[in-house]
Amino acid sequence: MIESRDFYERIAEGEDKAHDFTLPTDDGFTLYGILNEAVVPGDGKLLVIMHGMGGHPMEYLHQTAMRYFTQAGYDVARFSFYSSEDDSRKLRHCLLKNQVADLHNVLAHFRGKYKKTCVAGHSYGGMTALVANPDVAAVSLWDSSLYPYHEYWARETSYEERLGYYVLDYGYEILVSKAMVEESCSYDMAAMEKLAQDFRSPFHIGVAGAHVDRPGQKQVFDLIRTPKKYSFIAGADHDFASGSTVFELMDETHEFFERF
Repeated sequence: MIESRDFYERIAEGEDKAHDFTLPTDDGFTLYGILNEAVVPGDGKLLVIMHGMGGHPMEYLHQTAMRYFTQAGYDVARFSFYSSEDDSRKLRHCLLKNQVADLHNVLAHFRGKYKKTCVAGHSYGGMTALVANPDVAAVSLWDSSLYPYHEYWARETSYEERLGYYVLDYGYEILVSKAMVEESCSYDMAAMEKLAQDFRSPFHIGVAGAHVDRPGQKQVFDLIRTPKKYSFIAGADHDFASGSTVFELMDETHEFFERF
């Protein structure tokens, strides 16, 4: 756990050291991101964070992670798979393969600028990391369901024939294409086994303890062949917004990253 006696006093300093960046995507859009510099010197460490389905880089989890890791000596890069800018991708355009390409493009953008790069992905951002199989110091998945996705879509969406889209109902409705649903459902256990066994970076997963059971997390974790760590965060909801669970997740992630 990082010592952060003056944590809140240094938050503003960390957020002031922020730099926007943009990159062209492989499918003709613009990717928007933000890089926050380390508040505490960290000898050239970078953490790249990916949001989950329907999410964005300014969520509580990602803001907290940025503040935590910039004080642990990491620059932190966050980016949007889809956003509100006119030239950005929208979720209804998005596929997992696009997210994978985005991660590789962001890593290429920062390649050679850091001695050590780690990757973290929340929810579907974690699945993105697994499929992307990046060659980095370590990867952390924050409550990524991983398998089976047909259960996720059945539980979380309804198909609207009139629109030709699946609809995620989070109180506000989000359109998801049939292609994205079919793509994720194509990752059956045989495909997940190959992804896990081919994975080349040290692997951590932080599992939230207060939601629907997701046995696929442990099934895939058990197949990973690299150095790995499984963290069960009791009482955590999917967004790690309950109590102090987000800090337990950060501590577990940080401890794992510091091994490599």
